[in-house]
Amino acid sequence: MRSVVIFLILLITAYTFPQSPDAVSLFTKGKELYGSEKYFQAITELKRFLFFSKDSAAGHQANLMIATAYRRGGFYRLASPFFLNARDLARSSEEKTTALIEHAKNEILKGTPETALKILQITSAQTDDQARSSEITYWKGIAELFSGNLAEAAVHLEILSPGDTLAVLCRLGEEELVNPRAYKLISAFLPGIPQIYLGEYSSGFLSLFWCGLWGYTTANAFAADRIFDGIMTGNFLFFRFYNGNLENAELFGQNHNTRIKNSILSFYQNNYNGLKPEW
Repeated sequence: MRSVVIFLILLITAYTFPQSPDAVSLFTKGKELYGSEKYFQAITELKRFLFFSKDSAAGHQANLMIATAYRRGGFYRLASPFFLNARDLARSSEEKTTALIEHAKNEILKGTPETALKILQITSAQTDDQARSSEITYWKGIAELFSGNLAEAAVHLEILSPGDTLAVLCRLGEEELVNPRAYKLISAFLPGIPQIYLGEYSSGFLSLFWCGLWGYTTANAFAADRIFDGIMTGNFLFFRFYNGNLENAELFGQNHNTRIKNSILSFYQNNYNGLKPEW
């Protein structure tokens, strides 16, 4: 009777607490799925591996594969913590540098290139390897490009390759950029002129015409002692077009800069032969 009770207890325990799967097989299967580009299945297996083998020496590689799989699927925010885990579980400076660079690339794609630059600065201070230093410098240039800092992007890219096509474009683009606030100030004294200079001819000439017309009408009313007419014309007509002119000058300046930066980014994405952060 006693042996039967013991047998039943062991049987219940086996069903209640099933044996943990083999961690090595989970890692192998996850790695195979990752290599076959079945990323979401790979993530599942590798997460199971991490759950059952938290202290494994393969933890760095598993976290790095999970993070990269998320990144290739476009889930950049989900990838970030796994890149950090890969960094923390690195067993050498080389593994740590790899995790940090990949994390920086993920931040570029996530739309936070400023964070990528901070990560790359930290990585640069921690590595003495010339090849990795050059790689870090390259990604600094790309992060600056995505931040809209064309001059800084050109500086980093030219360090690696003087006369680099992308660096030249960044230099030319920097020269074409305008100061939207300065254009707004100019339009305060010369309505429509900044818009015309930027090629927005219809907006520029209309601003020049309406501001001139209603400004003259307002001044003429005050000169003829028609105070009420002057106040009404000034408030409801002149200042309406004048304020619109100021806003347009600044807006068109911003749009002009955005077009230049986007054209360079488009060249980088579609025509440049350099490394890309895995779109």
